[in-house]
Amino acid sequence: MKKLTILSIAVLLVLLTNQFTNAQTQSITVDTTITADCEFDPFTSSNAIHSLKISGNLTLNSDTSLVRIVLYDTLFNEYMVYESYHLIASEPSFNFYDVCDETCYLDSVSPYSLEVQIVNASLTLNTLLFEPDPILSVDSLQLLTKQAVEQQKIAQIQSIIDENEFLWFADTNTISNLNYRNKKSLFGEKYNMRGLDYYSGGIFMTYGSGPGVIDNSSIISEWD
Repeated sequence: MKKLTILSIAVLLVLLTNQFTNAQTQSITVDTTITADCEFDPFTSSNAIHSLKISGNLTLNSDTSLVRIVLYDTLFNEYMVYESYHLIASEPSFNFYDVCDETCYLDSVSPYSLEVQIVNASLTLNTLLFEPDPILSVDSLQLLTKQAVEQQKIAQIQSIIDENEFLWFADTNTISNLNYRNKKSLFGEKYNMRGLDYYSGGIFMTYGSGPGVIDNSSIISEWD
């Protein structure tokens, strides 16, 4: 938790610096409910954007539910805008405001479309918030905000582990540190490892599963 606090303070300081130099944030109203996989283009042009955040609400209907939103640019690079599944969600149904994952800060990306991946869930996408102007220190901001996002996921996973008395530990590792594109190439589209990508030791268990990876196994002690 101390690591998360330090990261959050660092991100806040840089955010405050950029607040005075970039005040041209724009929004797009979507107001659409999505219950199946789809791809659509909500952007009015392919002019470069430098940040993308979303607001809305979602419902996860089961332990294996998944919601993931991915941004494609005009070169068909992929950036995960947001994801939620049972182990990183505080509630099965909730609102979210101005959230982002790999798109909090972008280095001049020309948007092409948004892809929504849905597994037994419902997503209402209300608004998109984007920054059309370049942002100072974008590389540092990308790194800091992604680290903060990952620490938030780990904190939520660990709280569920503790609450359910699962016998494993969550932390960053070489798998969790991969970006969406690399995880997709390893585990396939619409992957949902249900927390295994944050495994760092112990006996892996999750909702609706039996014992999994044991810490003295010859197979794996942690992802490395």
